[in-house]
Amino acid sequence: MRSKLARVLVVLALLSLVLGGLAAVQPAMVSAAGTTSLHIVKYAADGVTAENQITIDIATMESTLPVQGDGATHYYTQGPTFDPDNLWDPDETCPGDSLKDKGALKGTNLKDLCDLVGGADHGDTIEIRATDGYGGTFDYENVYTPVPRQGPMVICWWKDGQYTGPWTDGMLLAFFTTVGRPSDGKLIFGHQDMHDCLPEANWHFFYDNSIEYPSTHGLYTKYVSEISIYSGGTTGWSVDLAGHLSDTVPQDWFENAIACHHMGATYTDGTDNWTGLPLWYMCGLVDDGNIHGSGAFNDEVAAANYTIKVVGSENSTLSSWDVARNDDIILANTLNGAALPAEQYPLRLVGSGVGGLGTQSITRIELLGLPPVITASVTGSGGSISPEGDVVLSPGGDAAFSITANTGYHVADVKVDGASAGAVTSYTFTGVTGYHTIAASFAPDAYTITAEAGTGGSISPSGAVTVNYGQSQTFVITASPGYRISDVVVDGSSIGVVSSHTFASVAADHTIAASFLPTWDLNGDHICNIGDVVKVGLHWGETGDAGWIPEDVSPNGVINIGDVVVIGLYWGQSW
Repeated sequence: MRSKLARVLVVLALLSLVLGGLAAVQPAMVSAAGTTSLHIVKYAADGVTAENQITIDIATMESTLPVQGDGATHYYTQGPTFDPDNLWDPDETCPGDSLKDKGALKGTNLKDLCDLVGGADHGDTIEIRATDGYGGTFDYENVYTPVPRQGPMVICWWKDGQYTGPWTDGMLLAFFTTVGRPSDGKLIFGHQDMHDCLPEANWHFFYDNSIEYPSTHGLYTKYVSEISIYSGGTTGWSVDLAGHLSDTVPQDWFENAIACHHMGATYTDGTDNWTGLPLWYMCGLVDDGNIHGSGAFNDEVAAANYTIKVVGSENSTLSSWDVARNDDIILANTLNGAALPAEQYPLRLVGSGVGGLGTQSITRIELLGLPPVITASVTGSGGSISPEGDVVLSPGGDAAFSITANTGYHVADVKVDGASAGAVTSYTFTGVTGYHTIAASFAPDAYTITAEAGTGGSISPSGAVTVNYGQSQTFVITASPGYRISDVVVDGSSIGVVSSHTFASVAADHTIAASFLPTWDLNGDHICNIGDVVKVGLHWGETGDAGWIPEDVSPNGVINIGDVVVIGLYWGQSW
């Protein structure tokens, strides 16, 4: 859930680049540059009192603490596979450009840095934070007792011969796995490694076309400047969201959304600066099933004028007409660059759109009186559903959907509210009063190629071979010792003496049959006699590569008495 929201908030943040500038607010100014020192602090159980803290620079880290990395070995991470059938990529095939080379890295073990301020124990958590606000919180076990597949967590200050500074992305949090990919030994911290080594709260995803794609690349935090140890652990605050969907936005992901691409928003009240996210961003997470892309906030739903209830120390209600795409109404999480004071923590409603300062200590946001919505989508590829996307209805309305397979595909299943409705080509919702989903999936048509081989050889693959629409299939024909290929017949017609044949872009059933003859049966009459000698005589004296024609049965590259002698060895035999 956290990972999904992180991805969603990041994508929503990106949207504001194309949705226009901020009105009565200004972008939050955050630093995004290479760092040359770290501030490390250990907090007491109250999460506020600093028990010990230091600031350490790169030169001191390199000279006083063990260096991780040899300056030559490259470390890799993995981006989304964009393959719905291979989300976690357990074999680390890294399709497309999902393999990311982080370069030859050197740095300091995060554990050694934590030990400078007293270290951590079981139950503690370690937070990494960058100058732009991005970061994450990790468990003691992953920092202090990592398994080989994860490897130590390293704060890297050197890459490919450059220290951070000239290397502008440092310092970088990286995972130094010690288990190489079997095929080539590359040290990849891949999706399955993340799944198996880190708790689910630390899994990172990229959301695309209604699919959650794991991405370890998102765990690698650059511009690291702060390391915080929380005795007894800290989970941070969270805000519950309720609308057509229900969700929870944790503190880490709210802060990361602000950090990504400088997309926070600031409201100035006198000399005070309040920074956070516009409220409408949060509404877009639960107002329908579309939680990504330009339609994440549903304008048509907002046009129905539902009520947004902000729950905190007191409750506020706003109209979706007022909140829609309004960057003047902000959920602020910082005041003058620091966390909100206790009486306002964790969020406060602020902005000129609410008359300045509003509800504080916000814990929940509810969308009330939403119109009915049906989210229609296609899982994978191979066809379409119409209409697609979020369909907004009047209460009690009907909606019909058509499901169409592309050429070479067929409808595999249609799920309505998560339950199979079968391989139907249409579906109608009647009397709709709430939220529903319909998702169509498709499968390629399958065809059969029947492959057979006669006595004296083989064809591979053989038998009934299933091939999906549009794919190709190659067959290899091999003669047994003492035999030669006589003919290959495809769909009833001879294609001659060939050792392989490929059916390209298959769109129908096919047959392929290979036949063979003994090397001495040159005339095909199934007996070794004068007829085979005559065939040799017709090519007498001709030369070529060894075995260049069937008559070169010796085979020595010349048609002569040697071939007659070989035939003589089989004289009178039949088959």
